[in-house]
Amino acid sequence: MQYVPFICKAVVYGESVNIIGPKKHLYVTSYPLENVHYVCNAMTNCYFIPCIPIPGFLNLTLCPSNQIIHPGRVYAIFKDWDGESTREAKDMPLLYEDLD
Repeated sequence: MQYVPFICKAVVYGESVNIIGPKKHLYVTSYPLENVHYVCNAMTNCYFIPCIPIPGFLNLTLCPSNQIIHPGRVYAIFKDWDGESTREAKDMPLLYEDLD
């Protein structure tokens, strides 16, 4: 699959979660490739998110989304840090929920 279907954050451990940013669709491939439609159907049924078949794993690896998104997010959190001051954990921005 390309991308994660969504991100979850525990609200009450073992009881409830907050689903953050569910995708409108997912890109899926398989090996062997002739099973891609079966796999897309199975993933659609698992996540209730439409899955689009793509021709192979190369298509997935040429879009390094984590490498694009996360460095910018971490930079935004730490860009003004003086290297010495500390914060309480409750005052730290949340990685995805507070994305600016």
